[in-house]
Amino acid sequence: MMGVIVASMKRLAETNGDGDLPALDRVQELLTEAMGEPLLDLPPDKVSKLLRRAMRLTEVAMKPHFERQLGVQYLIVAYWTRTLVERGIISVGSESVFGTAWDIMADVMSVAWDELEKLEDIATQGARQLGESLEAQGYFRSS
Repeated sequence: MMGVIVASMKRLAETNGDGDLPALDRVQELLTEAMGEPLLDLPPDKVSKLLRRAMRLTEVAMKPHFERQLGVQYLIVAYWTRTLVERGIISVGSESVFGTAWDIMADVMSVAWDELEKLEDIATQGARQLGESLEAQGYFRSS
């Protein structure tokens, strides 16, 4: 999900004439690598099916938030991810590929934090809705 938001941020930066943003390029590379790690030992046809399912799931789960600012979308996914870590559903190592991408994005987003902080309640509510949507579809449930 974060990869989709980063890709949207890159497109918006290009459209606005902000030029190339190397940090977002690096984050996108890292997220792609992180997404592929659990799939390394699977046959290509299975990987293809799982990636298509993940894209469909992302679209359905994030659809209620597509009209929100990209920064808010990012915070929704970040807060939801933090909740998964706190609940012990996923683990993110500080030296992991995903952890590195997370740290870079925190730096990128810190430039706009004053604006985003005002929208924290909306993002927190969106993260809760995102989690509920995914759980209703059978994903990321506590055992």
